[in-house]
Amino acid sequence: KGYAAIAFARANGVDLVTIPNDRARIGIVASGKAFEDVRQSLAELGLGPDELRRIGLRLYKVRMPWPLEPEGIRAFSEGLEEVLIVEERREIIENQIKQQLFNWRADVRPRIVGKFDEKGQPFLSLSAGLTVGRVATAIAERLLRLDLPQDLAGRLRDRAAARYRKVVHREA
Repeated sequence: KGYAAIAFARANGVDLVTIPNDRARIGIVASGKAFEDVRQSLAELGLGPDELRRIGLRLYKVRMPWPLEPEGIRAFSEGLEEVLIVEERREIIENQIKQQLFNWRADVRPRIVGKFDEKGQPFLSLSAGLTVGRVATAIAERLLRLDLPQDLAGRLRDRAAARYRKVVHREA
């Protein structure tokens, strides 16, 4: 049944890229309420279409979290430096993405960040529900690790700090 569900999802375009970007460096994957939290977070951070294009961000909406359709997530992940998975509670989507991308060459495989960061440290809570504030802070933290144009990085840092009362990490 799982293979039939995957074939159905692929044939019917169940999962989809909602913010395409041919020059994307970072991708965000989310499903359900977490997807809406991501959209709201991007808006609250002041990241509209022009800013997202400049940053190099791509967004993927998963409408069938289990089993995850592998061809769509592989195509979405191609060329990215990092994939941020935003999901409630357990890492259902995150583990499937890691499995799909595991055998990619190290020089083309993106970092996967979700419940844990690239160093294995907790990032998004495994137990607490997500809030728009927590999602926005997480997105800002990850984006500010990129080499962003100075004006955009400054606005993003200021917006995140003002709205969520957290000083966002600054890379040297």
